[in-house]
Amino acid sequence: GEYLQPFALYQPLFGGGVGVVVRSAHPDFGVGDVVVVPLWGYPWCRYVALDPARVELGLRKVSGGVGPSPSVHLGVLGLPGLTAYFGILRRAEVKPGSTVVISAAAGACGTVAGQLAKHCGARVVGICGSLEKAEFLQRELEFDHALSYKSSGFAANLGACCPAGVDVYFDSVGGVVSEAVLPLMNPRARVVICGQIARYDEDVPYTALVSPEGVPEDLRETLVRREVDRRRYLVLDYQSEFRTALEELTRWLSEGKLKSVEHRVEGFRPGEAFVAMMSGVNMGKTVVVVAEP
Repeated sequence: GEYLQPFALYQPLFGGGVGVVVRSAHPDFGVGDVVVVPLWGYPWCRYVALDPARVELGLRKVSGGVGPSPSVHLGVLGLPGLTAYFGILRRAEVKPGSTVVISAAAGACGTVAGQLAKHCGARVVGICGSLEKAEFLQRELEFDHALSYKSSGFAANLGACCPAGVDVYFDSVGGVVSEAVLPLMNPRARVVICGQIARYDEDVPYTALVSPEGVPEDLRETLVRREVDRRRYLVLDYQSEFRTALEELTRWLSEGKLKSVEHRVEGFRPGEAFVAMMSGVNMGKTVVVVAEP
């Protein structure tokens, strides 16, 4: 709620979207063009009227031939991909040979973050919500290890996967998952706080969750003693560099160095898709497919 307006009651929800122009009064957009609103501002409707003058929409045409579907511009080439890009390459400054732990590793952002960390030469350990997802991360995305936080002996197994400790923790979850990872942090390691989804139901401001007081006291003392850099990360801080990042992500996707992972829901069922995503059913970016362009 600090940088986005809350959803309004009785109004369509909104997010990113890809569509085909069926009518246009703007010289830069013609009927049949495929366009994308990559971040937010695209209502959950079958037909929408968009104003290119609204700079915050980022409305632009997309060309074919990049990825399996134009929906890649909502995932690996959208906000999740940008969040992973700047979090791993800039905020975390992942080095070859380092150990990187990714929570929510089978999600829209985590799947990209893990691939980028591997691209940097790191040893990548993914944490997810099922054995099926863990197997997928290792088989399809070449994570070195992946495990479910719901499995018995999770904390001990995580430690066994990180015998040299953890150099970077890309944290999208918080809660008990982070309480298992943080004791493994090496001196002067980095915790990139991308989200705290396990704690969003708590009546606590997000700024409090990501503050030093947002972890139990014993872990707080450990982080201070080891000089661990645990800070909130906001991708919008890098907005002036989005274009360059998207060009690089597009090149890696075209060269096969990145894979696009999507959970596709066919038909106009956005509510069902949203609930499924929040319950952890998805792998990768959840996309509601009304029709293919």
